[in-house]
Amino acid sequence: MLTTTTCVTAVCDTCGEKYRDEEWETTIHFATESEAMTWLAERGWHVTDDGRALSCGRCVAERLCAAHGHVFDVWHDCRCKPPLSGHDHDATGTCLRQFAWCDRCEHREYRVRAGLTPSARVTEDATAAERQVA
Repeated sequence: MLTTTTCVTAVCDTCGEKYRDEEWETTIHFATESEAMTWLAERGWHVTDDGRALSCGRCVAERLCAAHGHVFDVWHDCRCKPPLSGHDHDATGTCLRQFAWCDRCEHREYRVRAGLTPSARVTEDATAAERQVA
């Protein structure tokens, strides 16, 4: 027997991504628009006030960061060994670079560790090490 079933799926109007179950790698289907809107709102999706546009959590976060700036809570020390090209190191070979991800949109930024003077920095070129992860 064949039956026809109508369902609702969600697609971000900004980036075109479908709402998916990442574990099962499948598109999520909802019985009604109301069910979809409740489910999506609980997972960070946003509908514009006029109800015309739907944005995924990543696009909402990127829009918030563009308007209000990124939110960096924890900065991590780079532990590159051997030194990566473009990273400054002190006399002991310790990398002076730190990195952090935005708590909202996962944008990544780098900086030189605070409190270091230029005389405490040594720049090394290690092009072979560029293929390694910092």
